[in-house]
Amino acid sequence: MAQPLFSPCLCASVRENIASGRRPGGGLGCENQRGSVGRGWKPILHRDCELLDEDQMTDLELERLIAAIFQEIEKQIPEYENSPDDWHECQGHVAACIITEEGKVYGKLFGSDKLRQRKYFNIAWKKASQVWITGMKTGVYEKTVFGGEMDPEDSLIELPDLIGWIGGQPIRIDEETQLSIGFSGFQGVNDLGIVEKAVKTVLRNS
Repeated sequence: MAQPLFSPCLCASVRENIASGRRPGGGLGCENQRGSVGRGWKPILHRDCELLDEDQMTDLELERLIAAIFQEIEKQIPEYENSPDDWHECQGHVAACIITEEGKVYGKLFGSDKLRQRKYFNIAWKKASQVWITGMKTGVYEKTVFGGEMDPEDSLIELPDLIGWIGGQPIRIDEETQLSIGFSGFQGVNDLGIVEKAVKTVLRNS
């Protein structure tokens, strides 16, 4: 299981540095903290620090993580250009949707044709939201519903709206954070793979 990407910081000056992207001295700008963001980093509280609500800090960290995932996905897209099965239909127009457990929705559309971007994001959203509701990969949930493990009428998703295409998956970042992620545009197996690779790269480089 992945270790937490960041440790919460309670210093207002550090919060400002995070928001602006400044990382002086290899850390985040508070001289009373040891180390830098990443595994093993711990804040040291002192009376001159303005206490920061921990949940708000977690939101900032999570948004940075999600932005980094989108950036890694974008870097990978050209790698599929030489795969006719992936590229012929979408021509590089793909989309990703990420939903947090609290219901915040983040999206990224790639390509230049807005109508095609809209088409693929609609599918990515359906995949991600189904994962958010069921907690299962989209293809796996379809097999569960129609494979005899449950009465299809008991499905959490109404059958006309159920999406069985591969490409929606839950990804756990740490013990307390899980993201429901949908991707659309490539073959199903690569809709999963491009996201998995992006997340692993972000966590490895953190």
